[in-house]
Amino acid sequence: MLNCSSRVLSLVNGPRRGGELEGPEEFHLVLLDNGRTDVLADAFARQTLTCIRCSACLNVCPVYERTGGHAYDSVYPGPIGAILSPQLFGFERSGTLPWASSLCGACYEVCPVKIPIADILVRLRREAVRPSASQAVKGAGSGWTLSDEWATYLIEKSPVTNALIITADAHVINAQTR
Repeated sequence: MLNCSSRVLSLVNGPRRGGELEGPEEFHLVLLDNGRTDVLADAFARQTLTCIRCSACLNVCPVYERTGGHAYDSVYPGPIGAILSPQLFGFERSGTLPWASSLCGACYEVCPVKIPIADILVRLRREAVRPSASQAVKGAGSGWTLSDEWATYLIEKSPVTNALIITADAHVINAQTR
């Protein structure tokens, strides 16, 4: 058997055959996909699984440079973690990670397999706010509301120096990044 999902190559021969003196008597194979089948089923999100874990995106990401890996609270830090963790673990656990990006595109430029991280981040941001699409998103204590169309527009167009953050629990935060 060939394991192609990581940088480790494993050959498994199974149980010992009749006449062989060495090797296991039985062979048990346990497959854990940790949600990757669901990601694989989505043609757009599937691109995330082509990551070869080279860390090139981490080295150029301005957000990762300032926050470090522990801020991501996941085994997958940086830009790749910002798109992979919500897909594997759900928005309840990793719902804020799609906003841990300036959408500058530097990660795409250096990615050897050309994963469109910024495009996937924008889609994940939409999905994170979609459950509340029938309700207005309310600003913290301000009394104003933001329609789903405007939220989508602002997420796509937010400049690097002034980011609009809409969390998975529908709180709106206007954060200065500089």
